[in-house]
Amino acid sequence: MNRGKLDKIIGLVDSLLGESDLEFRCFETEWNQHDRVLRIFIDRHLSGRGEAVVMDDCVAVTKALNVREDLDELIKGSFNLEVSSPGVER
Repeated sequence: MNRGKLDKIIGLVDSLLGESDLEFRCFETEWNQHDRVLRIFIDRHLSGRGEAVVMDDCVAVTKALNVREDLDELIKGSFNLEVSSPGVER
């Protein structure tokens, strides 16, 4: 995947999170002959409520991204989308 597409994915996630207390942290791609996975990591703003990202946050972001046609335009073909927190060791 080229840098231009990666930048567009970052912009898409940033715009989706918008005014929420969530922010985009990073993402990983895993493209091999058996799987294509896009992992997006989200976290709370440091100025937020101080709570950890919970499963409901990840589900909400996943659902919101799944209905975005521009993500499918950026990544042709089938792929798995995973939304997660960076974990406690961040």
